[in-house]
Amino acid sequence: MQESDSSIEQAKLLKEDVRKRLVSPIDDNNFSFTLNFIDSVQRLGVSYHFEQEIDSALCRIYEISTEDNNIIAHNDNLYHTALLFRLLRQHGYRISSSRFS
Repeated sequence: MQESDSSIEQAKLLKEDVRKRLVSPIDDNNFSFTLNFIDSVQRLGVSYHFEQEIDSALCRIYEISTEDNNIIAHNDNLYHTALLFRLLRQHGYRISSSRFS
C-alpha cells in the first residue's frame, strides 16, 4: 500500500511541475521551449490535465507573435515556425501565413 501512495504522491508532484512550466513567463529565451513543451504534453496524451494552462500559454504566445500586426520570427528555425502555426491553429487562433515576414 505504501508503494501505491508513493506513486500517487510522485504523480501529483510531476503534474505540479508541468503546471509550473506552463504558467511560467514567456520571453524570447524560452519561447521555443514553451512551444516544444506544449507539443510534448499533447503528444504524451496528458494535455487534458492542463487545458487551462495550455490555453493561457498559447494566448500569451499569440499575443507575442502578433505584436504590431506582424508575426515575429523569434528565430530562423523553420521547425519552430511551423510548430507555432500548428499549435495556434489547432487551438482555434486565426493566424495567416501571409502575415509572416
